[in-house]
Amino acid sequence: MDREHAQKKPQRPRPVPYGTWLVVRYDDADWGYRDIPAGDVFWLSPDIWITGGTNYGTIIADIPFTVHARVWNLGQFPASPTRVDFAIVDPVLGIGQVEPHVIGTAWIDDLPGLSATAVTCPQTWIRPTVAGGHPCLLVKASSSPMDPATMGYSPVHDRHVGQRNLHVVKAGTANSLSLRLQAAVVGEGGAQPQVDATAYLARNSEHFLRPGPTALRNARAAIESVQDPVAAAALTRRVRALQEMEEKQLAEVRAFDIKPYIVIAARNSEKGAVVDVELALPDVAGDLMVHLRQLDGGVPLGGYSALLTRESSIRTASDDTLHIGDEVKVDGRP
Repeated sequence: MDREHAQKKPQRPRPVPYGTWLVVRYDDADWGYRDIPAGDVFWLSPDIWITGGTNYGTIIADIPFTVHARVWNLGQFPASPTRVDFAIVDPVLGIGQVEPHVIGTAWIDDLPGLSATAVTCPQTWIRPTVAGGHPCLLVKASSSPMDPATMGYSPVHDRHVGQRNLHVVKAGTANSLSLRLQAAVVGEGGAQPQVDATAYLARNSEHFLRPGPTALRNARAAIESVQDPVAAAALTRRVRALQEMEEKQLAEVRAFDIKPYIVIAARNSEKGAVVDVELALPDVAGDLMVHLRQLDGGVPLGGYSALLTRESSIRTASDDTLHIGDEVKVDGRP
């Protein structure tokens, strides 16, 4: 990814009544505007989750797991059929030249306009024991010829692609966390990867997954293009609920100085760029989220997050499904 491309003006959605608009969201308010702004965390999609062989949503080596995804059609024409590819990459900051490994493909026969559905990867997967860290999960939805995915596996540039890079640690079970992450190779001089880390505290881990202000602004703007008054009213109620959640939770998430607790060593190897992270887990009153980002001239290429939680369980996926002419309802997500 070059810097000029990363900073171009976000794509505006086509008028909703005149096509399909497939989205695997990067946060709860995402309507499919791309490119994603540089400051937004785009690798914690609420539409990707796993069951079986997991610990707080973190994949355990050598134990089978299944990937699930929610695919949205935010246009008014149906998507028939829709192909959903499930892919995986070993722990990674910037995908770069690494080609994701497709672990399964599912099909949605019919996805009506302004709706969403959950889909399960038809194959279970076993991750072998490798260097520490949660592998990167990627989901791509494509409906040809109406709304094909054309940009590979780039969640920053393509609304058809969602990404989830989250490693969860239960507080009190470990004193430290070691991660080895692949990074994108940038530049021609073999420069070491640029990585930064930010951290936040909250009383509840779900507060870290709140909708971003940019996505909320875009969602409000998109509603103006919906011609059906019943659909527009339902969407407005949903966005208003997200707005209230954002305002409530914003005050409950605060910055945390992670520098005394973390050591980051970035280097180039024969197999590409590698980032080693050593995180001494602090004793904090609440849950701690650490975001790692690879940068190129200040522009994020990718990210990886680690969550230290005191909760007995956490919700790591969204369970809102939109029904036209009705309130937002909860579907039977496992």
